Formats: sequence, structure tokens, C-alpha cells
Amino acid sequence: MLSKVSSLAMAGAVTLVCLATPAFAQTKVAVGYVPVVDFLPAFVAKEQGIFEKHGLDVTLKPIAVASNIAPAMIAGDLQIGLGTGPNMVMANENGLDLVSIYGITRDTKDNPITSLIVRKSSGIKEAKDFIGKKVAVPGLNSVIDIFTREWLKQRGVALDQVTFVELPMPQLGDVLKAGTVDGISVIEPFRGNILRDSESLLIGNIASDLRPDMMMGYWQATRKWAAANGPVITAYRASMDEALSFIDGHNDEARTIAGKYLRFVPPRFPTWRFKQTVEDFQYQADITRNLGLLRKPVDVKGMIWN
Repeated sequence: MLSKVSSLAMAGAVTLVCLATPAFAQTKVAVGYVPVVDFLPAFVAKEQGIFEKHGLDVTLKPIAVASNIAPAMIAGDLQIGLGTGPNMVMANENGLDLVSIYGITRDTKDNPITSLIVRKSSGIKEAKDFIGKKVAVPGLNSVIDIFTREWLKQRGVALDQVTFVELPMPQLGDVLKAGTVDGISVIEPFRGNILRDSESLLIGNIASDLRPDMMMGYWQATRKWAAANGPVITAYRASMDEALSFIDGHNDEARTIAGKYLRFVPPRFPTWRFKQTVEDFQYQADITRNLGLLRKPVDVKGMIWN
């Protein structure tokens, strides 16, 4: 028979174990992103314990090229990842059933984050001057590449008269400075750093020039995973909302967190807005098709997960 003291000791030990054990099991989620400031809400949610608070055990995985994210989700290496309108409609046409589960950032007239930049010595002043020139983009058929092509096309430039090359985002400033390419299309925070160089010249804000309030990216998942994980999506959305509230009230701390993930502190923040609309996706599907990257019209209504 246990003594009263032993019984009390055992009860205390059990209590300590219970206190040390989470009240509920956390769902493991691997999230893919590219290293730009758009994903600061995810960084904040990780660093501030917001994901854990909402029952998620999130691993953030940096992916160098955005187009590699969808295949990683199909393979099961990621459950949630960065998506863009053009990439999603192209992926879905090729049999990858992807859905958007929440928005990320917008490129707006009053806060542009995506630009086409040249060297002042290049002699390039407007769209037609890119004829016969070489432009670097962070991924062929990426959203930035597609916006660049549409921007040039709307200004009368035949796209077969421009050479487009793919380079990682962090290299774009260096290749422009070295004269390896004539122009680059780049997003914040790289955009701001490059434009601080007195030899850099902004030619156009390629997203907000096309549409004054342009959706830049969103969080996506496979339809199969989304259908089986409704509570996880709800928790992920709540985590993003709470992280954005933290950013709004703690700008300096948020910049420090951004510096940890990006290895430099962004000079300014993009416009975060998580609401998604059919019009956002339809516009991007239409320009993607007009550029010859889709075989048929797309009805995007079913691509937004409610």
C-alpha cells in the first residue's frame, strides 16, 4: 500500500506532467514561401507563437523559385504555399488541382512594390526602348514575368523583340549594375534597395500600372488537402489576421523579425490585404491567356476556397 506521502508525491508528478503537456495536439503544416517581405505575417506568426496558439505546428520553408512550390505541394513536401493567379491557372490547366485559401499582398498605386528598372546610362526611357534588349525576371512565367510582358505589350512592344532571362531575385541588382542585362523586373524589398542607387532608373510600376489595385499573391493548397483540413485552414487564416494586427501595432519588432528571415531590414512594408475576389483572379487568368500561356478561357470561381 502506498503511503500518504508517496500518494501525494505521485499526484504532484502527474499534475506536473499534465501541465507540461499541450492541451491538444498541434497539426503539422509545412509552408513554402519565397524570401520577400510579403510573407512577414507568416514570419511573425511563427516567431510570436501565434501559430501554436491556434493549434498549428508550422515549418516555414524558403523556396528560391516560386514555380517550384506547386510541385512541392503535389509531392506532399508542402501543405500550404505561395501562389499567384497566373501560376495557379496554368497549373490547374495542366492537371494540378490547386485552390487559393487566403490572400497576401496587393500592389497599389499609392504603394507600388513591383517595378521595371534600368541603368540611367542604358538610354532606355520608355517601353519601346526595350526592343532588342534583355530583361531579367525572377522566374519565367512567374507573376512578375507575366506582368512585365503585359506591361510592354500594352505599350506596343512585340514580345519576340525582347529577350527575357530568369535569375534569382537577390541577383537582379548585381546583374543590372554589371550591365549583364538592360533591365530588371523586381519586387520589394529588393526594389527599394536597387532604386536607392543613384544610377538606377524606374521605368514603370508594372503591376499597379496595369491595375491600380493588383493582387500579387495568396496562400494556396491542393483541393484535396483543403477539403480534408477545413479547421487547419480556419486556424491558418486566424493566425494571419492576428499576425497582421501585431505588425500594425509593433512595426519595429516586425522589422526585426523580417530582418531575421530576409537577412536585411526592409525599408518599407507592402500592402497586406487578405480578401480575395473572383475579379482579381479573372483579370490575371485573362492576361495569361492573352500572352498565349493558356489554351482556353478559364472560369476561376471554383479556385477560391471558401
